[in-house]
This record gives sequence, C-alpha cells and structure tokens, in this order.
Amino acid sequence: MALKILLVDPETKWLEETQLFLKDELYQVASVSNGKSAQAILFEHKFFAVVISLETTDHSAVQVLNYIKSNCPNLKIILTLEKESLEKREELDCGKLKKMGVNSVLTK
Repeated sequence: MALKILLVDPETKWLEETQLFLKDELYQVASVSNGKSAQAILFEHKFFAVVISLETTDHSAVQVLNYIKSNCPNLKIILTLEKESLEKREELDCGKLKKMGVNSVLTK
C-alpha cells in the first residue's frame, strides 16, 4: 500500500510538478493551495506526511501546524520555504519549529 502524502503550497506549478514526481515514485498524493483546504482534508483523511510551504495563506502554515499538532500528532511534517525566507523569518528558529512538530525543513 502506497504512503499518502499531502502537499500544501500556494504555487500551482510547484504543486503539479511535485505531485507528478511523487506519484511516479508510487506515493498517493493529494494537493491543496491553502491552509483552510489543508485543514479540511486532514480532518477527512489520514496521511503519512504533509509537505507544507511556509508561504501558505488562508490559514497560515503556523495555523495548520498547530492544527496538526492537536489533531494529527503522528503526522510527519516537512516545511518548505524559499531561500530568502531563511534569514527574514523569526519563526524559523529550530526549537520553535520542533515544538510545532516540524521534522524537516527544505528550501526551494
């Protein structure tokens, strides 16, 4: 049985390309472009992991991470961000990210 992964990113092209890549690697993939939709799909379905962009809007990535921490504590979380965001964002402190349940951080 394939592992189910949820992709959350406001960038449509990145979502499409990543979804195709993961499906070719035999993962089951769902994708949404905002945090509100992410929370709705997480409520309805179980996933092995979520790959979420820090740039997520309409419920920010932090709001979605808080939802996951409360409702899906065993979910693996990979946070993606643009290279420029690394230096600008104070919420990117490793300790804070770990407390929010983030397992890995990837730069685009």
